[in-house]
Amino acid sequence: LGPSGLPLWVPDALRKERIAHWGPLLRSQQQHVLMCTAQHLQSSQAQRKQRNCTEKELASMEETAADQARELASLREQLRQQRLVAEQDAPHGRGDEGGRDSEERERRIGEKLSEEVCGIQDELAKVGEEANSKIEAANCKIRTLRNERNDAMLEIEGHSNEVRRLS
Repeated sequence: LGPSGLPLWVPDALRKERIAHWGPLLRSQQQHVLMCTAQHLQSSQAQRKQRNCTEKELASMEETAADQARELASLREQLRQQRLVAEQDAPHGRGDEGGRDSEERERRIGEKLSEEVCGIQDELAKVGEEANSKIEAANCKIRTLRNERNDAMLEIEGHSNEVRRLS
């Protein structure tokens, strides 16, 4: 709109008026294309940063899960060994109180280790669920950002085609 409030660029404008306003219109279009490109590059950088953070979180969670799995295997092996020792001692048939006390102590240790194994298994399951939910959220973000990037690229391409057409 001009200072009078009327449109400067109308379909039936004189050729001289069109030529007079062509430069500013072209400059505005070029600025628009430049700003769209800058915005696209900025969003691409943000996507890369987000993806790197997500990958680091995933690696950390996988490492934690692997550590817990190793600890769980170690506890299971300890439990198995203690059960073997208890089974080896049982056939000897100790008739005294010392043997019963030993058996009771070993049974309590076995129960305690079984409880620890169950607790660690629960914790491992929780960490796995948390990791999966974070991975899913990151994948959703990545899909959204890719769609936005593709939309921006189509818009830039459309503006470039329009600039070429107007040139």
